[in-house]
Amino acid sequence: MKFILNRGRVGRILFVALSFLLLTVVMFAVASVFMAYDPDGHLTRNWLHQNRWGLFGWRLAIYAGISSAWLLKVRP
Repeated sequence: MKFILNRGRVGRILFVALSFLLLTVVMFAVASVFMAYDPDGHLTRNWLHQNRWGLFGWRLAIYAGISSAWLLKVRP
């Protein structure tokens, strides 16, 4: 009998754990790039302040997408 790790509960647990590990590594890589580019955070703070309405619109679009997916899939 073959022992396959990508099936069943063990496969799901491994997939979630490896995905979480990959996302953590990517997050630290992005943070290290930001720290190398802008160590005191002034450029990032200015960029966030200048683009606050665009980022607010992006957040509303994400919320609308999540709510429409919920309405279409969870509440048929």
